[in-house]
Amino acid sequence: MTYKNDNGSYYFTPCTMFNDQQPCGALTAETSICEVSIKLKMQKALGFIQDVSEPIKQLGELTLLYSKGSTCNNGVDTTTSSYVTFVCDKQSPGVLVSAYAADDCTYYLQVGSHMFCRSGKLSGGDIFLIVVGSLTGAYFIGGVIVLLYIGERGLDVIPNRQVWCKFFGLVGEGAVYVKCKVTGNTNNKYQSLDSPAFRS
Repeated sequence: MTYKNDNGSYYFTPCTMFNDQQPCGALTAETSICEVSIKLKMQKALGFIQDVSEPIKQLGELTLLYSKGSTCNNGVDTTTSSYVTFVCDKQSPGVLVSAYAADDCTYYLQVGSHMFCRSGKLSGGDIFLIVVGSLTGAYFIGGVIVLLYIGERGLDVIPNRQVWCKFFGLVGEGAVYVKCKVTGNTNNKYQSLDSPAFRS
């Protein structure tokens, strides 16, 4: 990927390094991002694929930090780093949209690609949850309306209240049983099928 402005050109290869036949391939440092400066007539490594990481602060859809580029010209023994933000571009499989230097050590690049566009379509799991939720809501609402119509009041308007009470009671007992098995606590009311009480 290439981006050009008045100061020069920026080159970016997301998952590999430049070879000696590509722009910036003549650099001694292994790099995935580089700048070819028109003014200074030099190449500068801006980040290395092996040192890519996701920064703490997200600057867009997805932002990766490529570090350990060329040494900065700030009098301190530090190297350049580049923040690459990937954003939605429905018309492109991948293009370098912008690139600039915040200072001598920090660069910001933006890559547009259709792969980072949200489709807006529902997945199979989303549809399943919507259907189940709708049916459950219709069951309870319809049941309450019918029971109110025939004169039930209070907790009796809950459809199949006794069944649901037994269900949640069984869930609670199952949770206690699992907890006893995990903790090794044998002080519970369940008996093994091999116990004398179940033998004929």
